[in-house]
Amino acid sequence: MCCGTILGSHIDEGAEWRMYESTDADPSRTGGVTNELLPGSSFGSMMMRKRVPGQSEETKTIAKLSSWSFSSHGERSWMGIFDAIQVCCARVGLPKAIIMDACALFKAVEDARKTRGETRRALMAGAVFTACRQNNATRTHEEVANLFHVSIRALCKGLSRFTTEASSVLNTQLGIAERICADMTLGDEDRDKIMMMITDLPEMEHTPKTIVAGVVYHILAARLSEITKVSGVSAVSIRKMMDKLRHR
Repeated sequence: MCCGTILGSHIDEGAEWRMYESTDADPSRTGGVTNELLPGSSFGSMMMRKRVPGQSEETKTIAKLSSWSFSSHGERSWMGIFDAIQVCCARVGLPKAIIMDACALFKAVEDARKTRGETRRALMAGAVFTACRQNNATRTHEEVANLFHVSIRALCKGLSRFTTEASSVLNTQLGIAERICADMTLGDEDRDKIMMMITDLPEMEHTPKTIVAGVVYHILAARLSEITKVSGVSAVSIRKMMDKLRHR
């Protein structure tokens, strides 16, 4: 027998509901789920309030104060930043895993919270861009920059604060190629040829999506209008890129 010995313990980090009124079947308070990014705001309770016509102003004020005090003072600015990242990512259908990774990457940057304006948005865009690469959900520089309303130059500055490996040019090209192949429903043979050619290419002065579009057209030797539509690269740029690939 092991009297008085604790063999194991389990801590439930889920929401904890409490009933404060025996006549009401609805829970009136709940504790928040533990959030590793906002540890100080993971403790406390939030009062639920039904919208009842003619409700007193004091009740409304108490509910607002309860909601505001749910987050710690030092983490309210982080909550605003994370909410902004979530809204932008949800606009283009990015999954929650990428959103959480982007928030974690942003918070890991030194002095990230002190940034303002375009500098902060560029840093947020860089975090999302890097999170997409890490989760194999490639997005182009233009897509992410437009999502946060920053220039490509500002985005590149933001990316410099994160790991260079996750945002390398080759990874970007391969990710774009994967998306184009999927959108065009290409077979495995054509896809492998495209990936092999991109991997063997030397460094070029063109943008990643222009290089990929030229390689796809070089391998397929057809479907130019479809490649232009899927990649967002003009037919003139694709033909110029293909000419360089022929004479390399």
